[in-house]
Amino acid sequence: MNIIAILHLLAASVFFDTAYVKIHVEFESGGVNYVQFYTPDSNFFEGFDAQNFLELRVERPVDIKIPVAGSSFIALKFNNEYGIPIAVAANDSICIKIMRQQQFNYPIYRFVFSGSNEEANSIYIDRFYPAGKNLGFFDDLPQKSTSYSDYYVKAREYIDSITSVWDSLKVRNSISPAVYDLYKADTRGLLYDVAIRRMHKVATKDSSWKGYAKWAALKTVMYHHANASNPLLLKTYVGVQVYQAYLRDILKEDDAVTDTILKKSDLGYYYYYDTAYREKAWGGMLLTLKELFPTSNSQSNLFDLDGFKRYYPKSYYFNKVQNLQDSIISEREALQVPVIISKSKYKNIKNIFDSMHCRFFFIDVWATWCKPCIEEFNHQTQLTKFLADKNVQEVLFSINDEADSTQWQNFIIKQHIPGFHVLINNLLQKQLLNILSPGKMASALFIPRYLLYDKAKKIYKINLPRPSTGHVLEGVIVDFIKNNYDLASPK
Repeated sequence: MNIIAILHLLAASVFFDTAYVKIHVEFESGGVNYVQFYTPDSNFFEGFDAQNFLELRVERPVDIKIPVAGSSFIALKFNNEYGIPIAVAANDSICIKIMRQQQFNYPIYRFVFSGSNEEANSIYIDRFYPAGKNLGFFDDLPQKSTSYSDYYVKAREYIDSITSVWDSLKVRNSISPAVYDLYKADTRGLLYDVAIRRMHKVATKDSSWKGYAKWAALKTVMYHHANASNPLLLKTYVGVQVYQAYLRDILKEDDAVTDTILKKSDLGYYYYYDTAYREKAWGGMLLTLKELFPTSNSQSNLFDLDGFKRYYPKSYYFNKVQNLQDSIISEREALQVPVIISKSKYKNIKNIFDSMHCRFFFIDVWATWCKPCIEEFNHQTQLTKFLADKNVQEVLFSINDEADSTQWQNFIIKQHIPGFHVLINNLLQKQLLNILSPGKMASALFIPRYLLYDKAKKIYKINLPRPSTGHVLEGVIVDFIKNNYDLASPK
């Protein structure tokens, strides 16, 4: 039985009364690729949730059937390098042609959609994803506004102007009603959330109670235009942020809620979620955050966990969160691979490798503020075992600012990240950028990035797959060593 048939049977057994979305995936480049997809919850969008994760090895065009209940966003990842969310409705049939290109020696993905809502899907990915594409407008708006009212009017005009595209598609019948609702709610929700959060930066001359009252009133008006109380936002990719902010504000003023821990929790808004799915949504978020930061015990994190515990003391999620920190750190410690933090001031990257008696090096370029970088550390235990077996030294280059060196060191020690750690300054970052983009005019160092270096032949293999690809990355490393091992190890 082929894997597609297995997936069909699996889906049918779990979602017996649920319709499907059919997605045809075709890679222009051919060869072996991997598609990861995340089945949505019927009540809320979970994003890239490992609990609902399935992966396909793709060597030719393939059809994927994903169970959905009604309409929702779904998340797709390609070769674990790039992911996209798209809005779907039951019985949609979508074709995605994927083009993987190299830009400054970094993988860039482009997509061509056809089938259901093809124009809407293209517009969303081209104009609204990633979410930051349209947020630059709000960087300078507070300084350009003469009052809260002026800010509100300009923000509303901007949001209306760029989200009106969904209304034009609806008029032309180029988008289904369910997908229209999702895309419009998502884009307007995100933009209004940003506009609300930045309005306090307006330099108004009125610092009196009247000025505060005007700010609070316009905040309420913007929540209204964002339709922030609409539970449909739960099914959106980023628009859900305005729904959560709205609930968080309500919680602060709700005198019927006397739980002070809940009010101090950043995740307290889950209290207002429907009890039918509140535990899963709330607990799932706690588990996701703990997987990212297993050793974090800030006061805010403790409030988050205590708030959840009061309502679900015997929850699977609570027990999982409680045990996760110890299990992850114990696994890393059991490797018995040292954690080495170098405090040397290197003049060039070559000196770093010269200081170690190894030939092959696996290089991880990261930063403590980079969420995808930290996510990849969840897959490091297996990778570290593999590298040790192949006599490959693990080197981690952090591009944190030197002013953050204490934070960087504390993170490594608390998380017990094995390997040789170096905080590379601006000069070394430029050298690394030249390695990653030889002969190019690249000006930014995108992370996470992964490289291999052969000290004997003085050659690099750049832009490796991420550690989360598992066997894909391991295969690349094996081939690199095999193809270069015709030269004796350096003295």
